[in-house]
Amino acid sequence: MTIEQLQRRYHWLKYEADFIADAQQAHVISEQANQVMAEIKQRLAAGDVNS
Repeated sequence: MTIEQLQRRYHWLKYEADFIADAQQAHVISEQANQVMAEIKQRLAAGDVNS
């Protein structure tokens, strides 16, 4: 995924987690969003802005 796609995925996951009534399920989705953000940060730190 490109950085832009990862950013969209991150924001979608965070948005989805906000509307989940089940706290455990919301936690799982938030954790997925955190993993996506970690990948974004890793790629940006490596200078990988196009892929």
